[in-house]
Amino acid sequence: MSTRSRIGILKKNGSIESIYCHLDGYLEWVGKKLYRYYNNIDKMNALIGLGDISHLESNLEPNPDEPHKFGYDTEQKDVVVAYNRDRNEDWKFVKPLLSKDLKEFEKYCLDSDQEYAYLYDENNSKFIWSEIPWNSNEKMYFKDLEDKLVELGIVNRNLDNIIAKIIDYEKDNDFYEFRDEYDSDDDAFESLRDYFINNGFDEYKKSLKDNIMYLEEDKNDLELGKLYNKANNLLKELNDYEEDNELELWKRK
Repeated sequence: MSTRSRIGILKKNGSIESIYCHLDGYLEWVGKKLYRYYNNIDKMNALIGLGDISHLESNLEPNPDEPHKFGYDTEQKDVVVAYNRDRNEDWKFVKPLLSKDLKEFEKYCLDSDQEYAYLYDENNSKFIWSEIPWNSNEKMYFKDLEDKLVELGIVNRNLDNIIAKIIDYEKDNDFYEFRDEYDSDDDAFESLRDYFINNGFDEYKKSLKDNIMYLEEDKNDLELGKLYNKANNLLKELNDYEEDNELELWKRK
């Protein structure tokens, strides 16, 4: 059976815009994917903008040079499958659901056959989640998603955020080289986490500085300038992270 879930944005005005996700709605899949790859409002807006989805993956947009349609042998790996975009279903049946407040959203969930709800809280810039009881007379209790994933040992609080940003940068820097090296984003995530835990960030920071020097002369270019700024921001975050001794603390656990 499918583990159905609801994914949405709790907006600053209290309203909620949400979509249905048919597969793998449990914490170890949808919860982890949201935390790793959709942990900002821009990505969440893009995800919700697709309408209802068959399954959530680490990448939102398919490679435009290759087919991406619902089906075992026609879907691109690690790419979200959306009912409208990728199955040609009528938009009016799969468009996002708008709830005026959390109470209305919870009532909808409790009357549905969905099992988990995930909301990106725009006011606090973080995810909250709740199981959806089968009994519509019960209540939903939203909790911090990050805390639960840490409790389950699925993520390391700050290290995972850094690795997600490294993956995002590396895909922008050279997508095809990234795909040649890793089978999937999750494969990259686990490989990089193991590497950094055992070796630290020194070598990676050196390569990042080399890229920044290479991009320096093109920093005013529209696209290369974005990559230049992203590299500089990532380097700063890595330095800040190391100053906090987060990596060494985790290695000693």
